[in-house]
Amino acid sequence: MTTALDLCLLGVLFAQQTVPSAGNPIFSSVLPSTGFFGWYGTPNTTESITEHSPTAEHSPTKKHELTFCDTGTLQSPIDINVATCKTKDFPPVTFLDDILFNSEIQYENNCETVKITLIDKTLKPKVQGGALAPGSTYIVDNIHFHWGTKNTEGCEHTIAGKKFPMEAHMVLYKNTSKDFEDALHKKEVAVLGFMFILQAHPNEALHAMVANVTEILQPHTTFKTSGKSLVFLKDYIGSGFYTYTGSLTTHGCAEGVLWTIFKKDIPIGKTQLIIFHDVIGEDAEELQNWRAIKPYNNREVYQSTF
Repeated sequence: MTTALDLCLLGVLFAQQTVPSAGNPIFSSVLPSTGFFGWYGTPNTTESITEHSPTAEHSPTKKHELTFCDTGTLQSPIDINVATCKTKDFPPVTFLDDILFNSEIQYENNCETVKITLIDKTLKPKVQGGALAPGSTYIVDNIHFHWGTKNTEGCEHTIAGKKFPMEAHMVLYKNTSKDFEDALHKKEVAVLGFMFILQAHPNEALHAMVANVTEILQPHTTFKTSGKSLVFLKDYIGSGFYTYTGSLTTHGCAEGVLWTIFKKDIPIGKTQLIIFHDVIGEDAEELQNWRAIKPYNNREVYQSTF
């Protein structure tokens, strides 16, 4: 007679035989697209990952996401060891136009981050300089933010071990690519990172941006407004920077991404940071969307001379 215990053991054996492994071609076929579709939550040193992507077709299981992202050797973020950075004579990063600031933009709470994009997808704000490919221009795809639930954490990159309460990413792709996905395939994606530093009083330059975030505190909400709320970025994009080759810190963790982390921190007031902490994700959860630090793996990190 087949007992309940026998059935239980058979079920365990079947599960062990059918779980895909990293080397299994079936596993490879179900890996997610490496686009910019979501952000990590609940980061820690043991790499426990909570999935937050609301887009089903780009939502791998925890096992798939953990295995795929752990196989890379050029993962981001990293702790930038200033003492070992090599110095190189880079030009400053510059905006080639004011399209981003003179156009209508959308703030979105996608339950993973605050994401900013242009309403008119035919408009292509351009950036050049820095460690970006010489003679090439890059298109701004989106701006999004990473933060935690405390004032002492929230950034993804750290500088000589120093943590910051928030980090903004301006995602770019080379203008020779059709779009972001095409650029990702060609390894022509770059990210500009801006670190925020906490101060007691509000930063007037961030007033418009923070006011817009208050309009999207609830899950799956959007708010359309003028790009003038992002003009403050002009004061930081031309500053000195660190640069290295890494990966997306989002689902897929695609490598070959050129990172630029600016040295000049953006001050943010305590009451302004609280607004980001008030952004609500799925099931009324508090968002914390930063990924843990990854190994250097003998990568070279450069810094500008200014």
